[in-house]
Amino acid sequence: METAAILPGSKQSFWEKLFGKKPTRKALDKGEVAKVSNSINKIKVELEHLLSEAETIDRTRTARQSLAKGGEGTASLDGPSSNLSAKATISKETEKEIVDTYENKKIEILHRRILEFKDLFEKISACADGSSYILLDDLYHIRKSDQAMVIDYFHRITKGTDTWLKIGTIKHRTKWYTTGTQAIGVKLGDDADEIDLDVTLERYDLTKKFLIRILQRKLIKFLGIYRPP
Repeated sequence: METAAILPGSKQSFWEKLFGKKPTRKALDKGEVAKVSNSINKIKVELEHLLSEAETIDRTRTARQSLAKGGEGTASLDGPSSNLSAKATISKETEKEIVDTYENKKIEILHRRILEFKDLFEKISACADGSSYILLDDLYHIRKSDQAMVIDYFHRITKGTDTWLKIGTIKHRTKWYTTGTQAIGVKLGDDADEIDLDVTLERYDLTKKFLIRILQRKLIKFLGIYRPP
């Protein structure tokens, strides 16, 4: 965000090195990009700190409350040769301590911040004047019992925004959706579309051509005919 997002098209060497051509749109607003970048860095630091904490933490919150009570009285004595009066003020102050013990879980902290993360991606889209993207690769490395919850979490962040959620995983090692007291995850075909990138024997001709190309490249490299850059 501190380079490609704000560098103008006149920085030809920069763009040629990365993309081989200059951009067709103007650079983003430096001030807005800086604000979004600072927000991202702040959240990143907070999440890294949360990552190092235990899954569950017992916390105690103590509050003290002072209560003051007071009263005022007047007495007088009239006589033939005197007139006496007295005034007294009585006050009493008590202090009350409230101790609240609760359990704090990482997952609950993350759920409480969903609206904050949703707002962040909306700001990214507004700043870029286009869509923003969340890319999750190798989802199958997460425990299968937890996968639907992870997908559901990011789906809740992106839902109703101009943010695309793209997930890379292995089909037979992925659990997209679970049901129970509450539906969790996404349904393929309803909430998300599936793009099959696997090359398997189900499509024999395509797989055959693909494997032959790999073999040819390996042989060419082995024989020294081809030197990869």
